[in-house]
Amino acid sequence: MMEAQPTLCALKARFQIEAKYPSWHIFSWPYQDAIAQVRLVFSGILERYPNLNLINHHAGATAPFFEGRITTLCNMLEMRGRAGFKRGLTKSVGEYFRMF
Repeated sequence: MMEAQPTLCALKARFQIEAKYPSWHIFSWPYQDAIAQVRLVFSGILERYPNLNLINHHAGATAPFFEGRITTLCNMLEMRGRAGFKRGLTKSVGEYFRMF
């Protein structure tokens, strides 16, 4: 199972035991999972290991909901000549995110 490494802000939120609102549980876990997915895609891990089976909890985090936005932004950056982050990827960005 994939679990993202928490950021400093996430760690601070995690230890707010008596928090007034459950913001950590609502937003932080899915956000952290999505960041882990982005790192796996753009680092080339899924390209190098195409048969790798990953199970992501929290309904795939926020990536399924933002697939259109992710694809549009990547295409826009590519048109502007700033697609170095896609170096070595042979599939569309959306295809990689659907591997989760």
